Amino acid sequence: MRGGPARELEVRGARAPSRTAVVRAWACNHCDTTALLLAAGAFAVYMFFSWYTWVNFSSPSWDQGIFTQLADRYARRQFPPIVDIKGPGFNLWGDHFHPILLLTGPLFWLWPSGLSLLALQAVLFGMSVYPIARFARARVGAVPGTLIGVAYAASWGLTSALVVQFHEIAFAVPLLAFGLTAWLEGRYRRAAVLISLLVFVKEDLGLTVACFGVLAALLSWRGRGGEAGAGGAAEDGSARQRGSHGARDWRELAGIGAFLAAWGTAWFLAATQVILPAFNNSGQWDYAGRVREGLDLASMLLEPNRWGTLCYIVAALGIVGLRSPWAALLLPTLAWRFVGDNPYYWTILWHYSAVLAPMIAVALTDGLARAGARGVVVPLPEAQESQAPSAATAQRDALGVLARCPRLAAAALALALISSVLGTASNGFGSWLTGRSNTQQYVYFSDYGASQTAEQREGARAAVAAAGTGRHILADVVMMAYVVPGNTVYWEHSYGGAYIDTVVFSNRLNHGDGAQVVAWITAKVGGQWHIVTEEAGYVVVARDGTDGR
Repeated sequence: MRGGPARELEVRGARAPSRTAVVRAWACNHCDTTALLLAAGAFAVYMFFSWYTWVNFSSPSWDQGIFTQLADRYARRQFPPIVDIKGPGFNLWGDHFHPILLLTGPLFWLWPSGLSLLALQAVLFGMSVYPIARFARARVGAVPGTLIGVAYAASWGLTSALVVQFHEIAFAVPLLAFGLTAWLEGRYRRAAVLISLLVFVKEDLGLTVACFGVLAALLSWRGRGGEAGAGGAAEDGSARQRGSHGARDWRELAGIGAFLAAWGTAWFLAATQVILPAFNNSGQWDYAGRVREGLDLASMLLEPNRWGTLCYIVAALGIVGLRSPWAALLLPTLAWRFVGDNPYYWTILWHYSAVLAPMIAVALTDGLARAGARGVVVPLPEAQESQAPSAATAQRDALGVLARCPRLAAAALALALISSVLGTASNGFGSWLTGRSNTQQYVYFSDYGASQTAEQREGARAAVAAAGTGRHILADVVMMAYVVPGNTVYWEHSYGGAYIDTVVFSNRLNHGDGAQVVAWITAKVGGQWHIVTEEAGYVVVARDGTDGR
């Protein structure tokens, strides 16, 4: 017993690690600080842009008003939710299948403003940056992985969605980012749960879930025996990857894939053939006709916007991402977009590409990992090797795939970054970021995002205040979301025969001055009207006798 009592006293006197030290140690082992900082920075930029568009009264999207009114209905526990902006008495449960938006109700109850939805979207998009950057840094090296994270955070898929404000697909982005990376990291059950939740975001994502399930099952079958795993990036031949996948029964993973394929297909069919028609005022799935009427192969092949979108996607994949089987996840979304008859589906603008962003980043990472597994490490200069072998090893680890196949990796990363920069530069986010003021940058909406002066912003706020609450308001696209709390709001082009007692118009869209608005609404619905406020082009008029006048 060497040391005897003294040793015992020393052990007894040793301090247990503090809770702070335990948390710090856990964070060091489980958290990628660089990826976390990148995600935090992305969120800060997304949030500032969203706040700017809100206070600047830059709203190009009809949907921002619709989802604000939906959140207002959920906050008031009004089921089913009647969203009159879509049309008087319109039940939004019959439009798209998005039960996940029930989560916006409590948020709107706490923060009854359309800005709350923009903040939520900024959080969800910012969150998604972390798993993408962490996975890329771990799989292809710190330097190339960080560049992939930057390309993802700046991608046109995310920035274009921010420009047109809140949509339900905001929830899909982190589910895809966390789910796809979890699967490729070998956390299969967690990934399956996350991917399965996509069916509750929007009906078409059931097809994406089904596609994921098919890919997972096929890759698991292909990897039986341990030579290549279900994650698809195990082809680097490392003992760790082989051991991990060999220990896992491929039949179990194939079963998870088969379940997800059936789950996604079942929910897609249930949503489009049963649930949506049951709640739809016309008893149908409204978007089926858009697909059928768009099946014109000649126009699809000749239409330049589709080719432009494909070019941006291939560049974002760095071309090498096409060798990843996970690039096939892009196909369901691209299929319904390209056969649709809505020209906004075909471009990289609007929100339709947001769900593609995490798929592209994961496929790029996986493609680079596959290329790196076959590459040969480029040796450092002999003097540098001899002087600091440990530093040389650390440098190789940081460079990752750039050290194994420098030309291919550098070209792929450059293409991905160029795609993000050029794509974002073409939308309103890039316009705002470079100081060009206009946050929309669309042909038909070029004046929606034009920077408002302090006087104009004050006029807009005065209009919202003058509208009050408890009113039946007719508003334009710009003003709808601002006057939703406490009111029944209709869009100026879809109010039908609804009773209107207040009109709120912005200084955009050529509505004219107060007298012209009074004349217009009198001709449309009759009655006697008067001007409530008219400042800097923002006009509010009310029906006589409804506001105490």
